[in-house]
Amino acid sequence: MAKIKIEDECPIVPKIKVKNIPNPQAVYPEIKEILISRVKLDPRDINERVYEHSKGNPEKIHIFLEAWKQKDKYTRLLYEIEIDMKLKPVNKGEIKYIGDIDIEIKGTVETNYPQKTTLQKSIVWDAFRAFYEKALYGDLRDEYMEDCKKYVIRIRDGIQAFLNLLPKMY
Repeated sequence: MAKIKIEDECPIVPKIKVKNIPNPQAVYPEIKEILISRVKLDPRDINERVYEHSKGNPEKIHIFLEAWKQKDKYTRLLYEIEIDMKLKPVNKGEIKYIGDIDIEIKGTVETNYPQKTTLQKSIVWDAFRAFYEKALYGDLRDEYMEDCKKYVIRIRDGIQAFLNLLPKMY
């Protein structure tokens, strides 16, 4: 099905880098929980696009999560979270690993207009859609962009709060 896609990236792209934390692998399930509880996403709307785990010393884990929140018939908020971890085994009681974590959070307001019918593919429809986008839908998309920023900050703050609870390793 052909579509016209309009994407507006959220102007903030938080990055979190922390070194020498205990059990950095624990942040991954916590991020999923943050998406469900703080961003109010359905677990079915969270997709693990990439999970790579390389053994060695250090072990390396790369995860790319994609999550979306449907706003209306045409628009959804898309969140992309990229996580890189380096883990060194220590096995000190409850601490199995010490390592570094690098997280990047991106948000996008994504609008898809269908182009199924002959009318939707016509220049008349393009003119109508341009008018609709500017006059009627533009303010709503601005609202969605504000939501996108708010939720990206909420995700960042939730991850940072979790990391702040971990004991400090020196």
